[in-house]
Amino acid sequence: THGDSVFFEYAPIQLYAFSNSIYAYYFGFFTEPYGFVTLIGGIMVGLPLYGTRATRAGLFTWLGVFSVLSLLSFAGAVPYAPLLRSWPVVDGSLSIAWALGMSSINVTGGVVAAMFSFSMYSLLRRRDRLLMSNQGKLLAAVEKLSETKSALQESGRKLELRVDERTLELKVSNRNLQFEMEEREKSTKELSSIRAAMESAIEGMARVDASGKIQSANAAFLAMHGASSDEMIGSAASSWIEAGDRAKIIGATLNLPLEHKVELSVRGLRLDQSEFPQLVAMVRVSEGAEGEHYRFARDVTRQSELSSQLNHAMKMEAIGRLAGGIAHDFNNLLMAILTAGEQLQTYFRQKPSASEQLELAEMVTMAGTRAAALTTQLLDFAHVQPPSLANIDVNKSLKDVLDLLAPALSGSIEVESDLSSEALFTSGDPSRFDSGLLNVALNASDAMPQGGRLVVQARAVTIDIGDPSFASFDLKSSRQVRIRFIDDGLGMDEATKAQVFDPFFTTKPAGKGTGLGLSVLSAYVVEIGGALKISSTLGKGTTCSIYVPLAEEDAQPVQSNLVAKNVQGKETILLAEDEAIVAKATTMLLSYGGYDVIHSLDGLEAVKVYRERRSEIDLVLLDYRMPGLTGAEAFIKLREINPEVPVILMSGNLSVSEFQDLQDKGLRTILRKPCSRAELTDTVRRVLDARDRSG
Repeated sequence: THGDSVFFEYAPIQLYAFSNSIYAYYFGFFTEPYGFVTLIGGIMVGLPLYGTRATRAGLFTWLGVFSVLSLLSFAGAVPYAPLLRSWPVVDGSLSIAWALGMSSINVTGGVVAAMFSFSMYSLLRRRDRLLMSNQGKLLAAVEKLSETKSALQESGRKLELRVDERTLELKVSNRNLQFEMEEREKSTKELSSIRAAMESAIEGMARVDASGKIQSANAAFLAMHGASSDEMIGSAASSWIEAGDRAKIIGATLNLPLEHKVELSVRGLRLDQSEFPQLVAMVRVSEGAEGEHYRFARDVTRQSELSSQLNHAMKMEAIGRLAGGIAHDFNNLLMAILTAGEQLQTYFRQKPSASEQLELAEMVTMAGTRAAALTTQLLDFAHVQPPSLANIDVNKSLKDVLDLLAPALSGSIEVESDLSSEALFTSGDPSRFDSGLLNVALNASDAMPQGGRLVVQARAVTIDIGDPSFASFDLKSSRQVRIRFIDDGLGMDEATKAQVFDPFFTTKPAGKGTGLGLSVLSAYVVEIGGALKISSTLGKGTTCSIYVPLAEEDAQPVQSNLVAKNVQGKETILLAEDEAIVAKATTMLLSYGGYDVIHSLDGLEAVKVYRERRSEIDLVLLDYRMPGLTGAEAFIKLREINPEVPVILMSGNLSVSEFQDLQDKGLRTILRKPCSRAELTDTVRRVLDARDRSG
């Protein structure tokens, strides 16, 4: 126990301290160093053997005995150092005092030893009894454990029997439960598979019960209608269909028992009541109540927009080709008419008596000029206007248009100019650009007969070229200038808006419009890599958005014609023209200007003649559209023969892209057909003079 361990820990060192302190007393604490030597020795031995606590206890015992005996000695109660008062042998006899002192020491040591021995014996006896007692308890515990083990084994056998019985019961119950689960699984398998398919499907899917209410809907169906599950589940399925198309859905539902599946196109309704085109497939639920069905829906807004834009683009392209071809033939005829008219005017001016004939010639020339202007409109519409490129200041053009429009606007129309504070430039034909802007502004004015507000905006924007709403446009760059004309006039319905870009379509009274304004503007912006979009609501107004590519401010304009100082000449010109009447008129004009003309019927013949008579020919005049080799192809062949050959290409329907391609290959001059004598001779003279300067 704890007490025994304390005794064995302190007893040896206490005995040592007590006996040595008594012995030191007999010899004198302060006269002999014996006591202090034994004290130091005891400390040095006790610390490693018994530890700090036991050694400190022995020290305190030694000091206690030392202190008590020293005080008693000073008080005279006991003698000081009794063994030092006499020697052991005095006069040949043993000293009585010494004998008594040593005897007392020995007796005291013997008593202490006896007491220690008795204590040790008693302790050992107590330990032996304790050991025997613990052994008996241990044997009793072992016997009890043996009995408990037997009881546990018996309980285990009984438990095993109960487990076997319960296991048999569970097997029977499990077989019954498994059978029941299989039956339930069969009844829920179809529903689970359908739900999984509905939730993972890209297309919208919903289940409609026999009463026409939506039981469930997947995420795609909810997103398509802009509604949450709480807002849609339990609502009438017909409430998500535009009112005019609900009869279709009712008819399709009635036909489901016969057809099992019905497909139709309807207008869907979103939660905010906005409409969208929708393809719907209705499939009858097997073994379901009459009218119960699955509804599969697809939002086809983008497909409809792309299809509409594609159809419009194809229609415009077809009409454009037709208009371009007609304009080309007109230009050839007008070339002859204008040339003959000018020559007649020149001839009759020299005869005072031929004033009536001069007037007729002037009428012919005027009619030809007006016809040429009409073909110019057709060519603009057909994307084939000969290029006149320049750097256009968009803000300045809009200001000029508004200034020009101001007198035509009634005082009840308020015009707000919201132009960009930064300079906006685009590259194109200034006259076609300004004419298109003016046409849009006039349309906006006409749409506000009772007055209103017109806002004109211009901003530099960055657009996504991959945006489906721009799919029908060939955008050249994502950086565009967006021009907006916003009015709060009459607006347009869907039918009118669908035809607004159609050529010759107009809602204005007869004689008030040609129906080519927006068609020509649309053709122009597409040609330069832009876009034209219109949004309108009947009774609320219209917004016309024009996108044109943003150009650098310091871009240089492309020059077209310069007036020559001297239009006469004596050089030789090779003319390639397949239309006999145009060739004759052109030869006549050049001959009157002093030039010698060599005529070729097509591009192949022109290349052959130039190769044979290169030294005689000073300039080549090529028609753009000819059989065999076109003017562009002939130009390339001529450049192979002589890279410095001066060439003028004549065309009434050359597009910007074609012109830019020829520019890249070295062509510098285009002459527009039909042209006047002055335009022809001025252009020829300018090219020849430029050749002479460079030579």
